[in-house]
Amino acid sequence: MRRTVTLVIAALLLAACNGKPEVREPDPSDSPTASAAPTMPAQAKEDSDEGAAAFVAHWIDVFNFAARTGEIEPLTELGPNCEACNNYAKGLQENFEAGDAPEHDLWTFNDLLVGESQDDKIDLQVRVEAEYADGREEHELGFELERSEHYEVADIYVIEEDS
Repeated sequence: MRRTVTLVIAALLLAACNGKPEVREPDPSDSPTASAAPTMPAQAKEDSDEGAAAFVAHWIDVFNFAARTGEIEPLTELGPNCEACNNYAKGLQENFEAGDAPEHDLWTFNDLLVGESQDDKIDLQVRVEAEYADGREEHELGFELERSEHYEVADIYVIEEDS
């Protein structure tokens, strides 16, 4: 049973003047090459709303890297117990092996809201733009992160749009 996630605009954030976590741009030297996965930025390791947002932005970068290269291990390491993550990774690998690897990013990180934290978990609502063969489409996804020594993705799910 999926619990209802009550999202709050991150008014608690002192650094973000627009009410959203401010994700700093990663160091250009950390940019992925054709054969190396993106390096996790230092901000993504911070135990803060901004750190959680940076972690999700990094997850999306690694997702796009896996789609282009078929290398899914860096993606599965970010959510080893996340069934949805592992299903995404398997699909990306199958597409790559079938010769259907994109030359561009599949998902573009557009917007994020931080939800309530409970115990060692934090929920985020992320808006991504997905590129398909016939065009682009916006999706809202929920990311449930677990806090430990660092963040890990526990679950990813599509947030149902109101009709």
